[in-house]
Amino acid sequence: MTIAQVHLFFFRLPLVRPLTLKGSTLIHREGYIIRLRDHDGFTGWGEISPLPGFSRESSADAQNQFASIRNQLTGHPVPDSLEKLSGGFQRWLGGLNLFPSVRFGVETTVLNLLATHSAIPLHTLLNSASPSVVSVNALLTGSTDDILKHAEQMRKEGYRAVKLKVGHLSVHDGIRLTKSVYERLGSVTIGSMPTVRGISTKRSHSPMASPAATSNMSKSLVKITMTLLSSPSAPACLSHSMSH
Repeated sequence: MTIAQVHLFFFRLPLVRPLTLKGSTLIHREGYIIRLRDHDGFTGWGEISPLPGFSRESSADAQNQFASIRNQLTGHPVPDSLEKLSGGFQRWLGGLNLFPSVRFGVETTVLNLLATHSAIPLHTLLNSASPSVVSVNALLTGSTDDILKHAEQMRKEGYRAVKLKVGHLSVHDGIRLTKSVYERLGSVTIGSMPTVRGISTKRSHSPMASPAATSNMSKSLVKITMTLLSSPSAPACLSHSMSH
């Protein structure tokens, strides 16, 4: 199979509500959609979307790098057996030193093209025994009031797992919020919890900031985490969950 056409489309989508990650607040998500077309007219789609605060490259960096490799994709055959994920992509693209977001975008677009060419879903191309439906978990972030409100909403909408971010809170507030969310979620599993080191004690002006108190609070947080993740429904839920 040979790639005949390569196109890149910019997008910017507003978020339903602001999302704070690593001290930066996002109000929209932007990136690029890749479209590849082979000589038989089959089309593959993918996405390049660096995440501010996490990706070392910006959207502009990713766009410029993709433009620089466009000619290396157009008119060239796609190596065999890439869908086996056995090192084929590294042998093909490794020497280009691509940004992670660009590498991800190219790989997923090519895989999508291979699946389309074979008239099968992408998940079947990668694993014939894969499930056709994958559960996703909800993300709880924002103010305490927002988190508790959305926790109720997520439970009513049928989510089986949620991801709760409390790393920006003091140890005491983080544990108190976790307990409150757990009470509202009922049988819903909190599928992702922050590590103890992600909880800051510097913002606490109470005796809880002392080493002894911090140790006790850390043990409490670990206990809560183990309780939540030891729920009978957790393994089945978590094994089919993806962060969103």
